[in-house]
Amino acid sequence: MAPRTLTQSQYHLCRILWRDGPIDELQLLTRCQEELGWRRTAARRLLRELESQGMVRHRDGMVAAAVAEEETECSPAVICRALPAVCPLAFGETGVKSRIRRVMHYKKPPFWIAIAAVAVCIAAAVCFLTVPAQGVSPTLQFQDLPWNMPMEEVLDWLDASGVAWEMPDVYTRLSQPGGSGVEAEPYDIKLVYIYDWEVFGETASEVTLTFMNATPEPTDYYGLSSVTLLYPDSCDKAAILDNVRETYGPEAERYTLYDVITGEPEEYVQAPGAHYWFSQLLLEDVLSEEGQAAYRDYLESIQSDDPDKELAAYLARPAAYISWHDAYISYPKTEPDSPGTSGLYLYGGSMVTALQWFEQAASVD
Repeated sequence: MAPRTLTQSQYHLCRILWRDGPIDELQLLTRCQEELGWRRTAARRLLRELESQGMVRHRDGMVAAAVAEEETECSPAVICRALPAVCPLAFGETGVKSRIRRVMHYKKPPFWIAIAAVAVCIAAAVCFLTVPAQGVSPTLQFQDLPWNMPMEEVLDWLDASGVAWEMPDVYTRLSQPGGSGVEAEPYDIKLVYIYDWEVFGETASEVTLTFMNATPEPTDYYGLSSVTLLYPDSCDKAAILDNVRETYGPEAERYTLYDVITGEPEEYVQAPGAHYWFSQLLLEDVLSEEGQAAYRDYLESIQSDDPDKELAAYLARPAAYISWHDAYISYPKTEPDSPGTSGLYLYGGSMVTALQWFEQAASVD
């Protein structure tokens, strides 16, 4: 059987699947961006193209190559067959003699030009030698726990790390997308509590991991959607924030979001006692075209005045964010007089809702 020919772009994407697959689609898109410099939208289109050709398959939310590396070949790049001239002429030259004549009559540039050239070279060297921030996650995930990670896997990770945890009964809250005057869809959450856990260089008195089930069809899947860390008044707040900056980069000085329902702008401004980080990844990068269409169908089902405007506002939101407050109150377990008053809140619920609700709705349709 003749091997199947892949374009060079297809071959590069399949190499990641051969090396790391099966892999979560979002992680695959992230690796395409980090290793190949591709935009996630371009990588997603290429992935859909490979799926339509039967070279890639989805199974249980994971992506894997449907063909082995030995069954494929990469199409060769376009190669210029013409041999180069031994001494090619530059643009505007009429002969090699004139080039030699100019070289023989070369004059040194003025001293100030030489100084300026040296300064430019030094500045460029400093830029290239600067070490970029390490460990910055495009989704602002918490430690080794990506958003929407199954609860069972998170608990296994905690056990393997020697972290003791507690989990109370399930309870239900109402989701936000319903908006004012619209009956919202209920979703289940499960909470896991951890006490006296050293995170970001200081001991948090209470850590809450929230797991969400927002799937439109009944399932037992709960994915990690947020992490709340409460620190006692005696903690070194400056050290915590320095560790957060080292992990996620500098906080946002100013950031504008748009309300999911009204589309009105919400301005986040750096203020005393409050710090914000917003993910590089947007919901537009998380949701496939089918998932975006499913969200628009949802907006029409709740009789939205302007589904296109609300869809655009939704897709422009960061997939995750982090906030720090000097006076933070935990919900629902910790009361205002609890020992934890300073708090760090990592939220990936918007991304988890998009993956669980609208992506599954698109797959069902």
